[in-house]
Amino acid sequence: MIIIPAGWTNENRGKKNAEKFIEETFPSLINYLKPFESKAKKRDDQGDYWWELRACSYYPEFEKEKLVYSEIVLQPQFYYDTENYYVEATNFLMTGKSVKYLCGLLNSNPVSFFFKNWYAGGGLGEEGYRYKKAFLENTPLPPITPKNEANVKKIETLVDQMLETQKDFHNAKTENDKKLYKQKIDIIDKQIDELVYQLYDLNDEEIKIIEEPGRC
Repeated sequence: MIIIPAGWTNENRGKKNAEKFIEETFPSLINYLKPFESKAKKRDDQGDYWWELRACSYYPEFEKEKLVYSEIVLQPQFYYDTENYYVEATNFLMTGKSVKYLCGLLNSNPVSFFFKNWYAGGGLGEEGYRYKKAFLENTPLPPITPKNEANVKKIETLVDQMLETQKDFHNAKTENDKKLYKQKIDIIDKQIDELVYQLYDLNDEEIKIIEEPGRC
């Protein structure tokens, strides 16, 4: 994705002519974009120059620690990101405090169960559902308190382990290695679920309702 935000050229060009500055700074990029110059100049969403994007107050959010997630899913897909990924269309991002904790919560089996059954606003087909902003904001998530802080830190540690194990899974050279990493992923998932059950103070019967399909 090519991102030159509004104002960037004037902030960095000094006394140089804008066209000359951008051509000297990004020669390959400008050579690539030149055939589209006339159309780009007609854009309503450009910055100070045709190669810039429009002004946008939330560009810095893309470069923060964040969760990236899909809106229409068969299962939760909340990805922890610190590598400045940009998203568009039906993918969204979430920044703020305790992002790693939220990653563990929102990907957990209990929170997925709560959301799908009571907050998703209706399903899509037999299994699909939507993580719309309005629905997600209404989903009750346990706040961090002195009483549960130890479990929150355990969840964050397990999320770190999950990220490393998933990386190992995708880099595995053999099917046997993949199988072993998948088993480890399942174990970590289960450990996170057990901590989340504790955060919601669920009893054994309530946990069975979540873990055994058809009981609700």
